[in-house]
Amino acid sequence: MTAADEPPSVVFEGCVPQTVAGQLGRQRDALQAAVLKRRAAQAQLLEGLTGNVGFADGLAVPKSKVSGFDALVGSVTAAERAECASALVAAGKGGEARLGFVQLLDPDADAAQPETPLPENWASFLLVPAGGLVALEILAGPSAATYVFSGETDAINRDLQALHLRRGPLALSAKEAELTPLNPYRLALRRLEPLKRLRAATRARVIHNEAWGESLKAALGA
Repeated sequence: MTAADEPPSVVFEGCVPQTVAGQLGRQRDALQAAVLKRRAAQAQLLEGLTGNVGFADGLAVPKSKVSGFDALVGSVTAAERAECASALVAAGKGGEARLGFVQLLDPDADAAQPETPLPENWASFLLVPAGGLVALEILAGPSAATYVFSGETDAINRDLQALHLRRGPLALSAKEAELTPLNPYRLALRRLEPLKRLRAATRARVIHNEAWGESLKAALGA
């Protein structure tokens, strides 16, 4: 994040495409200071939770950069997702499994909590590359299916991060995603590029039931 003088603005450089907050006038420095303060508080919260630096809202961190990765995954995974997490990590190929945390803007009323409770309205998740595919698993927080996307892990993660891992618009069938006047997601489906890319890249939505394991293998081409 940098400040620009002409015109007074704050540039958020980690975004794709780059995001510029403009028309700030004399409030430019105040905005930058507020964002830096919030970012520092978030980093402190996640470091306290994980014992690791480098985590940020919605950013999945590769296994090699996380001290005690396996133990940490176990501690932030709800009991009903433990076997799923192990199966996904074992199915990975062509890259490292990644662990992330996200502050949800659409939390479920009854969130599944792991052994180490997550902060309110936060969820933990895995991203696992599997030979040109990327699997997303919510480890704790809201109930959600396992999503399988085609594409590169960093790109998939950026788009998920931009949506704060909202599951509602991703779960829509083609019929449900039709741009009708009554569709509450119509503007998002038409205008949000991260959502459009993720829906186009979705190869499977694997429901958590007794057939989950076999369905996941089929989705990953195993």
